[in-house]
Amino acid sequence: MKEVILYRHAQAELSEGGRPDNERRLTVAGREAAADLGTLLKERRRVPQRILCSPAMRAVQTAELCAASAEAPVALERLPELYTGGADHYIAAFADQPPDLDRVMIVGHNPIIEEVIERLAGMRQHISAGRAAVLQFDVPTWDTIAADQKARLAGVFPEAPPATGD
Repeated sequence: MKEVILYRHAQAELSEGGRPDNERRLTVAGREAAADLGTLLKERRRVPQRILCSPAMRAVQTAELCAASAEAPVALERLPELYTGGADHYIAAFADQPPDLDRVMIVGHNPIIEEVIERLAGMRQHISAGRAAVLQFDVPTWDTIAADQKARLAGVFPEAPPATGD
């Protein structure tokens, strides 16, 4: 079984003062959320063996903070196509992994992450900033995953708080 963690970058600053979109940084709350997700992944024994991320500053910061708190023993790989490309680029990124890896994380952006989930799991799933969806594939190797491969949505982290009756 192969597992992909699709992580939408944590909360970022608004675009202000002519700063390019790819230079937006995480807010204090975003930095805390990224570290918290790493801790949660470690507790759930879902530490990624490889982390691929968009080169946008907010995605890089999210990936670095998450990896550090998860104690993920991996180097971050920045892929420009995770910032400029679409769902096919995300799928190609994790389908091109060595067979000895079982869990890969992609830190990227919406609406692409939601499109990948819909395409591969056959369902709509809202992923807000700082949340990650886990897709599982019942395949022996990554290269057998294609755009028409069906996945199982194994969870969204952190879980949303329960609705109140108020």
